[in-house]
Amino acid sequence: MRRLPVASLVVTAALLASPLHAQVAPPDDAAAVALSAWISLLAPPGAEEESAARVAKALPGWSVDQFGNAVRRLGSGTPRRVVACGLDVPAYVVSQITSDGYLRVRRTGNATHPLWDQFHEAQRVAVITARGSRAGVVAVANGHFTQQHRADTVASTMDDLWVDVGAGSAAEVRAAGIALLDPLTIDRPVWSFGRFAAGPGAGARAGCAAVASLVYGQVQDGETMLVVSSGRSFGWLGLSRLMSSLGTVASLTLLEDGVRGSSGPFESADALGNRRASLARTTDAQQVRVLAPRVRYAGSLVETIDADDARALRREVARVAGVQLADDAAWVAPPPARAATLAPRAGTQGTIERQWMSLADLPGVSGHEGPVRRAVLAAMPAWARKRAVVDSMGNIILAMGPPRDTVAFLAHMDEVGFEVASILPDGRVTLRSRGGAVLPSWEGVPALLHFDVDTDASRPPLRGVFVPRDSGRTRSPAALTAWFGMDGVQLTALGVHPGMSLTAYKRADRLLGTRITGRASDDRTGSTTLLMALGQ
Repeated sequence: MRRLPVASLVVTAALLASPLHAQVAPPDDAAAVALSAWISLLAPPGAEEESAARVAKALPGWSVDQFGNAVRRLGSGTPRRVVACGLDVPAYVVSQITSDGYLRVRRTGNATHPLWDQFHEAQRVAVITARGSRAGVVAVANGHFTQQHRADTVASTMDDLWVDVGAGSAAEVRAAGIALLDPLTIDRPVWSFGRFAAGPGAGARAGCAAVASLVYGQVQDGETMLVVSSGRSFGWLGLSRLMSSLGTVASLTLLEDGVRGSSGPFESADALGNRRASLARTTDAQQVRVLAPRVRYAGSLVETIDADDARALRREVARVAGVQLADDAAWVAPPPARAATLAPRAGTQGTIERQWMSLADLPGVSGHEGPVRRAVLAAMPAWARKRAVVDSMGNIILAMGPPRDTVAFLAHMDEVGFEVASILPDGRVTLRSRGGAVLPSWEGVPALLHFDVDTDASRPPLRGVFVPRDSGRTRSPAALTAWFGMDGVQLTALGVHPGMSLTAYKRADRLLGTRITGRASDDRTGSTTLLMALGQ
């Protein structure tokens, strides 16, 4: 009788290696790195105090005033100038805690992108509570059951968002300190690539980076007041109160949201306009300027700004603020704030959890499972690793026991994702799905392009973004592309070619109770189960 394997991890295709002549991507622009730290700050409307306090604490000479603004004064006397930005970006508040522990939400702030709500599906979020932030994830329909969702052709709204924080009841949610009206915001990584930085509110946050960096300059005459305003989404409430207390000033310069399609690095206006009516009523300024930087993918969760445009914006901000600032002056960067991470569990549960997380965060699109295969082999007990065989398809096969009454246990190492189908001249790559990826869950999220070198010292992936639509009412895009901050010639020179794999950024984490969250749970969970069984 032929002996069958007791444990087998199943994959689908051979690996693709990077060309030997490929170059290494240069390090990210220092300005883009600093901008990404500003972009990653958690600051939902009405709850910017923590981030403002972090800014004030991290930047010498700054303080938080009675209106919740972070403020720094440079120089003294007249003329008096005010230069202001705002940290908050559109977010949500908890509107309901269901009996089975899910959170429902209502939007707060001024979301301008028609797909803003849908971009949150299947994404990590942070709930800002009185006891600190809590991690959560927004639910999405199971991709394996897409037949049941073919009629879901209209884009999701906030009424379709269900947030899982790991609780099994309303009581567990409340015990974790989560209450009605607590702010809830997207939790994105610090994300820069080449000259670019990306994330929610990238244009507005670049304005704050420019304002904060003026401390490295010299005021030519008079006083310049730098302000990181609270309540930007509510008519610049904090700045309005501050301006009403200042009386007449020579100028007010306001740094606003990024704009798409500008012919220059920024747009400028000399009036506050109707949208800022409350600020206009409290401001007595002899001159007003509104500056808005040029961005890509405006209003999305991967709004992207070019560091060169940010530098041009900073030069203009310095000019109107009466500050002499060297072009090569450093960029001020606050420490990024992330959602709180729960302490690891102890005992057997903790061991299983750590093993699962170590596999879940590895890239392994179908046909590109090398990193996962190496990790699985390394995690096996020595006796099992010695007996394990990797076949020509990349399967790990471990056979043990007598050659009769055979039972096979199967799990797979791969995950859904994409491969490069073609490279366009502008640097976007067209994609083909591997494993049935549900496109709306990938649109407008950070992207990683993997070189798939099957060694322990693999080349680091290229960072970029899955390109979101600028508009749309339908749930799914007709096609999906990704962009990595360079053109087609540059990508090719780095060794990028059709067939390479792409995944989204991943960060496995604990939720409340016994739940864990992470991309590629299917079937890193099965692989973890087999590994745990081998250790018994």
